[in-house]
Amino acid sequence: MAQHRTQPFSADSSAATASMSYLARTPAEGFVRQPSALAPTQEHIWRRYLRAHQPAALYHETLTICCPQALDAASLERCFLEIIRRHGSWRTNFDIREGSPIQLVQPAATSVPIAVHDLSALPADARESEFFGLVNRSAKLPFELRDGSLFRAALFKMGEDDFRVSVVTHQLILDGISAYQILPFELAALYAAFSEGRPSSLPALPTQYSDFSEWHRRFVSGSEQQRQLKYWKSQLKAPLPTHRWPHTYSPPGTESFRGTTSPFVVPTELSSRLGEFARAERASLFMILLGSFASLVRSYSEQNDLMIATLSPCGRKHSTTLGLLGYFLNPVALRFDFSGGPTFEEFLRQVRRVLADAISHDDVPIENLAEELGINTGRDPIIKVAISLQPRTPSLDAQWEVTTMDARDTGSPWDLYLAFIEGSSGLAGRVQYNPDVLKESEVAEMLRDLWRVMEAAISNPNVRVAEALRR
Repeated sequence: MAQHRTQPFSADSSAATASMSYLARTPAEGFVRQPSALAPTQEHIWRRYLRAHQPAALYHETLTICCPQALDAASLERCFLEIIRRHGSWRTNFDIREGSPIQLVQPAATSVPIAVHDLSALPADARESEFFGLVNRSAKLPFELRDGSLFRAALFKMGEDDFRVSVVTHQLILDGISAYQILPFELAALYAAFSEGRPSSLPALPTQYSDFSEWHRRFVSGSEQQRQLKYWKSQLKAPLPTHRWPHTYSPPGTESFRGTTSPFVVPTELSSRLGEFARAERASLFMILLGSFASLVRSYSEQNDLMIATLSPCGRKHSTTLGLLGYFLNPVALRFDFSGGPTFEEFLRQVRRVLADAISHDDVPIENLAEELGINTGRDPIIKVAISLQPRTPSLDAQWEVTTMDARDTGSPWDLYLAFIEGSSGLAGRVQYNPDVLKESEVAEMLRDLWRVMEAAISNPNVRVAEALRR
């Protein structure tokens, strides 16, 4: 779900940004729309979700909004009803017509079931355990794509000044900007207004997700797709690199989408130094994280040809889509060359170039790309390992805070995925991995080694990448 924050919206001169000025605008919120095609990147999620079968929760996203004030279910329900009215994507269902997937925007709901759990009477440890258990169970329940809601909400009372709103959604209607910025901002603003008897002050939306999906499908079916495919055919020439993990644990011979998610925290001093180093190098924080992670994977695999992916918010290149709930992401492959034994500072220049090129060619859906290259999409052989930096949560009324680490076993589309989160107290995040490929102890050791690589790079940017882990 997550995405990095390099400069994905800086391509104002690109064909994508220019042509988005012609993006259609649905005039009224609460609209009902005739069946239409999915956005190409959204269709990628839909097809893989149907193919996976198990686990059912592969593309379920869980976020918890914590609030240090009493919340009541009635006001909360009114907030969600308004969000559903505003955002057609949150009342959309998915079906198949003539062999192709379609989306159907439904009328605005008149009620939203919100489960209420009062755990305040339990001892502190039991309270947290029960909370995570209930969230995990909710995260594993399947969604009915054809005729059901694609999100569910629950209100938890943990104490007199500790309330939590848990939201589980299907990834078809949510991305990182939706989860970390749009939803918590709108929920906090609406709750503040409705609990005080005031009307919503949120501005009307200029367009809807279904408008974007139609535009994006037209955009990637014309000359622009051919231009971008030319770049990717050059970047992804065969043979593609394969990851060699430093163990004898053999991945399964068939598709496996099992996954485990664990939180992590970057050591406080290291987190602070990473930011300072990024500023000194005139690089984004994500470039430093990406460069460090790629250096680690190179040390593990001892390969000079390496592929790592990130999630590009390709659909948010225009101001009219920035405030929409929905899925706007596209995985992009980043191919690095370590031949010649570059220093970390030299490699960072390559990271900057490769990342900028990939972001400027990020509209071609990964499955379209695989078809053009004649690759069996299976478990995404183009992408096995990915990294991202989540968008920062905006300042919210009443000090509401957002987390997305409350569900542990909901599947994994890749072997390994690191999602960093930049908060007020430093860097944290979650690691999602396939236990059929990596063991828990190996992942924990991998994170420790990553901190070591970061420390080596910060202390001496002229350290050779191949030697960073040895220091």
